[in-house]
Amino acid sequence: MRYPRVALMVLTFNGLPYLKDCLESVNKSRYPNLEIYVIDDGSTDDSRKFVTANYPHVKLIRFDKNLGFARAYNTAVKAVETDYVLLLNDDTTVEANFVQVLVETAESDEKVGSVGCRVVQSDDSRRYGPVFFTGNGVFIGPLFFGSTIGKDAVYSIYETATECVANSAAAVLYRKSLIDAIGLFDSDFWSDWEDHDLGFRICLAGYRNLYTPRTKVWHKGAACFGSVDSRERVIRITRNMLFTYVKNYEARNIVLRFLPLLFGIFPYRELAVILENEFGLLLGRDTDRRRKLRATYLASTASYWGFILGLRRTMERRQVVQRFRRTSDAHIIQRTSKRLI
Repeated sequence: MRYPRVALMVLTFNGLPYLKDCLESVNKSRYPNLEIYVIDDGSTDDSRKFVTANYPHVKLIRFDKNLGFARAYNTAVKAVETDYVLLLNDDTTVEANFVQVLVETAESDEKVGSVGCRVVQSDDSRRYGPVFFTGNGVFIGPLFFGSTIGKDAVYSIYETATECVANSAAAVLYRKSLIDAIGLFDSDFWSDWEDHDLGFRICLAGYRNLYTPRTKVWHKGAACFGSVDSRERVIRITRNMLFTYVKNYEARNIVLRFLPLLFGIFPYRELAVILENEFGLLLGRDTDRRRKLRATYLASTASYWGFILGLRRTMERRQVVQRFRRTSDAHIIQRTSKRLI
């Protein structure tokens, strides 16, 4: 095979404790046409000095202030001219065949827009990874299955090659020419769900998101961007989720799918979290875990205000997104949906 030019980009913000393991694993890559970048997003630790002193072959992109996950990657990716960009969290380690496998998968079809792989936590759980649609057009993924319901069925999906609606930005390869055309992440998201939004937009443009289990990434999870249980992140995740549906759905699905989601499913989910945590209906949790979850009660509801404040700007961006549409929501959902259980 030919070896397309790949820019592997590791974004870090005060990630010094993780950079050595990450870069050492990347250095073992067997891919011959690879450029490695570390994007320092306004760190106040010694991350920059560490990279410069220990990895002179790694190109360092520096920002004087913290731009956030989405904007930092947007700025850095624009600055490179390659066939593919491979984004990787700093709190990860990868297998030696990581780059090779992702590129081979992308090269199998010129309509492949992104490729993801197995992302595994230290306890072998899947908190990050590809996401799919349910048959009614709602995103589902590993984070939706923290309880025992549906977990085995969802985990089994990740052992086979499949098409998905989006890949996790913790470790993902994107076709650069497509990203140049439709844009990378929505900078208003800051972080969280920016990869779901981009995956949906890739599908709208008539491209495919593929997942391969042939290589693995070990991921500590939320090392630099805060726990997924923090109230701030829960609010941001839910707000960005709402933005994603409004920007990308066809007009008819704003009425048929989004409004029921907004007024029905989300409030029900909020209640389910409270009941599960307080009464242990689905999963036993230790005291510390219960305490963290109590701090997030009604956070999803609070996110509605942020959604309302950003709605006008989101509608403006929706007009841009819809200009790239080459296929229907129904077709995308048919190709990328999985059973809930």
